[in-house]
Formats: sequence, C-alpha cells, structure tokens
Amino acid sequence: MGGEHTQETKGHRDPREKKGDDGASARESQPSAETIRHRSGGKPGDLKVVSWNTCGFTGKKIELEERFSVLNPDVLLLQETLVQQRELWIPGFQVVSQPAEDSPGKRGVAIAVRGGLSVKEVGVQGPHFCLGEIKGLFGKSVIGSVYIPCNEQTATMEDLGRAVGKLVVRKGQILLGGDWNLDRASLTAEVEKWRLDAKVIEYNGSPMTRHAWKNDRREWSTLDYFVSVGPVVCTKAVV
Repeated sequence: MGGEHTQETKGHRDPREKKGDDGASARESQPSAETIRHRSGGKPGDLKVVSWNTCGFTGKKIELEERFSVLNPDVLLLQETLVQQRELWIPGFQVVSQPAEDSPGKRGVAIAVRGGLSVKEVGVQGPHFCLGEIKGLFGKSVIGSVYIPCNEQTATMEDLGRAVGKLVVRKGQILLGGDWNLDRASLTAEVEKWRLDAKVIEYNGSPMTRHAWKNDRREWSTLDYFVSVGPVVCTKAVV
C-alpha cells in the first residue's frame, strides 16, 4: 500500500494502483503519521513520524518535497522508493536507506530525519526494512521503515522479528511503520509470533485510507500500520 502514515499518524491510501514486480499492487498512498511522546531528563518531547509508500521517488521528487513541507514531519519513513542508489537525498533531511534491487519485492525503503536530529543505522538491516537510531533534544529513539512484499510475507516477518528481537534487548523500545501488505488481523498474528511486547497501534482514519480491489467497501482493508515494540508512548495514528 502506498501512503503517508504519521505517528502522530496522518495517512491516506490512494486507490489508484498498478502491479509491482513482486506481484503486489503498487500504489502511492497518502502519508500516515504517529506522534511518539518521549520523556528525557524529565521533559516530555513529541516526535512526529510520517510513513508513506511513495511508489517511486525520483520522478515525483518536487511533488513529494512540497508535500513534506506541508506535513512538517520530524521523521519520514518511506517505502517503495524504487531508488537503486544507496544515497537518497531530500533537502533539509538526513537519510539512511536500503536501495531497491533488480529482484522481486526489493523496492527500496528509507528513514529521513529533519535538521536538528541525527540518524544512524542500527542493528541488522534487510532489503525490506531499515532500522535507525534517532537522536535529538528529546533523547533517543529507534524507528524502522518496513515494506513486506506480498510473496514473501512470512519469511520477511521472521527476518524482521529476529532483527527487532535482538535490537529491543539493547534499546528497550522500537517503533515500526510502513506498508505491511497484511490486514490488521494477519499482521497482529504475525507480530505475536515474535513473542515480544509488540502491538499494532490503533488509528483514526477515513475510507480513503483503505486498499481495495473492488468497489464494495465491506471488502476494503488497511495495509499500512505502525507497530510498537516495548513501552513506546504514542498518540493514536492519524491516517
């Protein structure tokens, strides 16, 4: 699913779609957002995280940058960038990324943080997920951008679970956001297999944030979510 999702979550899935190399429907969605609330040195600090499956990046760079300025996120989680170079540049942001590859499902993921924050890769990285430790006046937080390809859901969730399991022992809490290509019940079941303190975050949204193959809204589903691991304190996601 493409879309922007914020933790403070603001997101939207565009129903227009096309088939990707991995058999998944490739859609640019609107962003979703989540706000993480940290307490460092006794002072709370909010971190706005926006997740967006952009379904491409280079050809729509100006449009995306204009949207980023409106959303004003602290952290951007991008999926399906389709950028094959490891360096993905966004003005005003520091970026770490996993590039797209000429292989099904490996379509590029990235984490970008605004000026005043820093990010570095941490833990085990994979072709379908990028994990980074973000530092700023609020303290530190580990956040991951995730894209689960349709034809490799179980294997990719197992790889991600192993990486997150090792990392949460050291870091204590992690927020994951992205395009999981799983409905809520299936994602919850997969996350429970990790045997970690992990849960799918509740969200507020509109019917425009749903993925659909048919016009019957009863068959629409959401595929973009935030997942918290450990004691992450955050708002209800806005889609």
